[in-house]
Amino acid sequence: MRDDEVDLNKKYLLTIGYIPELKKDDYALGKLFLKDAESPIDTIYELKGVQHHWVWGDFKITIDSDGTGRFWDFTGAKKGELRDSKETYECTSSDLEKFNQFMESIW
Repeated sequence: MRDDEVDLNKKYLLTIGYIPELKKDDYALGKLFLKDAESPIDTIYELKGVQHHWVWGDFKITIDSDGTGRFWDFTGAKKGELRDSKETYECTSSDLEKFNQFMESIW
């Protein structure tokens, strides 16, 4: 599973990733782990060029190739309505070992 961690003031707010083995038609199952949440959130992952995209409900996180992450909230948006991202993050990739340890700690 590939994962990225969002770092705000050197504190991790979330871990997000996808399972490449479950990829179908350029989409993959993704998981979002929020700090202090009891369970992960299922997402749909897609790679568009060099940007990573996770979508769930009315929300979206995009991570650019430079590690800049952006969060969008489309709650109540009209069809075709453009919105600015609500939050911007500094993201880092973590290695698989670290992610596996994190997974084991929450299960």
